[in-house]
Amino acid sequence: MRRPDLEDLERALREFHASQPAPDGDAAALYERRIAHSLEDVVKRERESGPALRATATRWLSAFLGREAPLGALEAELCGQLASGALDESVPGLMQHLRAQVQAQLAIDNPRYWSLEAAKARAARLGSAASHDRPARP
Repeated sequence: MRRPDLEDLERALREFHASQPAPDGDAAALYERRIAHSLEDVVKRERESGPALRATATRWLSAFLGREAPLGALEAELCGQLASGALDESVPGLMQHLRAQVQAQLAIDNPRYWSLEAAKARAARLGSAASHDRPARP
């Protein structure tokens, strides 16, 4: 199963708005409108920050894995190496990279996630931003 991309989100919003009459106080319709509004916010943040996030991930993974490829292929290779045991959390820089990527994606998808600020503070204490820029290989 793949993660919905920006086009998928925009299409879902268009379909929702085209099929929904204005809410008339119906609790379910009001709830659906709140969900649509939240999705619109995600789309806005994805447009603003998503391309830079993917570019950073592609650069880092290309350097880490030692080859150029589309992000999806690099992520698949990393996952395969993690699943096979060829890589694990002891590889210098890997966990810092993964944490930074998760935090950046959470800032797009759900910036009010309850532990995002705590994770950012922890990363700052551990210096993960510096490690994130310099991939290491075992």
